Amino acid sequence: MPSVVPYTPADTKRLLEKAGYFVVHETELNWLFLRDDLDAPFAVPRSVPLVPLRIANRVARMVGMANYISWYREDR
Repeated sequence: MPSVVPYTPADTKRLLEKAGYFVVHETELNWLFLRDDLDAPFAVPRSVPLVPLRIANRVARMVGMANYISWYREDR
């Protein structure tokens, strides 16, 4: 799978919330996201300038690559 464009933690948060995920816990370093059909929380770092590519790729798979691409184009 090709890599997605890196994006900021705030972008990641908006994208996940738009896809039905919600923050169940937050610290200065991370957000923990959950969705009703997800067994375990998913951590997203919030203290970095750009989300690491491995997390960006996982988020793109979680929300669907087509949804990610259309969201990225709409919000830019």
